[in-house]
Amino acid sequence: MSDTKFTPGPWKCEGRTVYALIHRGWCKGVKQFQNRFTAYVQDAHTNTEELEANARLIAAAPDMYEALKEALSVIRHDGHETGVERDAYGLIEMAIAKAEGKV
Repeated sequence: MSDTKFTPGPWKCEGRTVYALIHRGWCKGVKQFQNRFTAYVQDAHTNTEELEANARLIAAAPDMYEALKEALSVIRHDGHETGVERDAYGLIEMAIAKAEGKV
């Protein structure tokens, strides 16, 4: 996992609503959850289809962040980069830096 502090998930998306359910304990052997963070994606000048796509992207962002960190690790470990790998490496580094607030 990342050392960057994001709201933990799992993240869910329903229409334009994005929310994270946080484990809060057990009750009679059943895992209990509570909402910790909810965001409603809206804009008066954007159509519903685009707003729902934006909500899905927001919900997927933590998973994509972790996947990029893993991909970067694989590229670094490989050791013999092609031009395409160098380009991908730079794009991945930039995306991670943005997510971490470094850019």
